[in-house]
Amino acid sequence: MKINLGVFRCFDGRTLSFFLRDGTVDFNAIQSVIVHDEYDFKYLNLEKGSTIIDIGAYNGGEAVYFGSLPLNLKIYSYEPLPENVGMIKMNLKQNNCNVNVFQMAVGGKNGKIKMFYGDTVHKFIGNYNSCGKDLAEVKMISLEQIFKDNHIEHCDLLKVDSEGGEKEMFENCPREILEKIDLIIGERHNISEEDLLKLTKGVFVAEDCSYRDLNSHLGHFKFRNKKL
Repeated sequence: MKINLGVFRCFDGRTLSFFLRDGTVDFNAIQSVIVHDEYDFKYLNLEKGSTIIDIGAYNGGEAVYFGSLPLNLKIYSYEPLPENVGMIKMNLKQNNCNVNVFQMAVGGKNGKIKMFYGDTVHKFIGNYNSCGKDLAEVKMISLEQIFKDNHIEHCDLLKVDSEGGEKEMFENCPREILEKIDLIIGERHNISEEDLLKLTKGVFVAEDCSYRDLNSHLGHFKFRNKKL
């Protein structure tokens, strides 16, 4: 597969470069995050040393964006597919970013899980019950275990795009872990915003997103901790 280097002008005026695979959605994924700001990062007010957990890092758009900020952020990125993890590491190196990268899916438990590629060309992992040509057995970690393994006492931002794994992740996460998170931004799959919010056990309140939802079961969400 041919790999090209693309240069992007970020929504905040900075310029970042990314390695992109032909025949994939690499370009669109980076453009959505870096140029169009689909997650409303422009409204964040991060301080030096803030902690970010990036679930479903794909090819590293968010990891590079935050890792390139002069804030010495603590970033933990999780992506289950080895070929995507390879791209993340290439893009981090290209932009001189220091990010902790883990080749793992994030869900409701620790262990291994078999997951189908949602699209064998796009290299996306599908949800647990999806159909696809290729099957991958990957390591899975719970959100609670992420906090424990990395000794995280406070998370300023949790970004979630786990292609359907968000339901089990929140459903099985203890309230005391959720209470350590200030803001959750992400995509939801096969679940409404209302039902997803219920799984956060009363810790969060939903806020409006700039990006329009495709339908009641697919779209973006933004949950802010009620204590803020």
